[in-house]
Amino acid sequence: PTRGSGVVWSDFADALYVARSKLFVEGPGAAAADAAALLARATRRFSDAFECLPAMVSTYFTLARALVLQGRLRRALASLQMGFIFVRDRGFSECTPWPVQGWDMMLAGRMLTERVRALDDESVL
Repeated sequence: PTRGSGVVWSDFADALYVARSKLFVEGPGAAAADAAALLARATRRFSDAFECLPAMVSTYFTLARALVLQGRLRRALASLQMGFIFVRDRGFSECTPWPVQGWDMMLAGRMLTERVRALDDESVL
């Protein structure tokens, strides 16, 4: 099923699962690169990304997770904040093949914000 963007979301889901698995096989750098490439493809025309909200939430979350593992906390937080744009209906989809729910994003954003603030406080002292 495609719409205006030409993205076949079922193929996108397959590619996202491959990107997520690269974290364990090739490391966080490969996972981040694949997730970023998927985001570039889905947001070529940003409005088209709204065709499949759970896909976008899951992809931004995947990128953020890989960035955290690389120690790039502020970039990870920025990725989560971008992903929040796509969280709708309190972030819960009862039946979805996508690996991330809205509460995953909310909790990750909260925890990462606390960590970044602690790092900022340390640097001020």
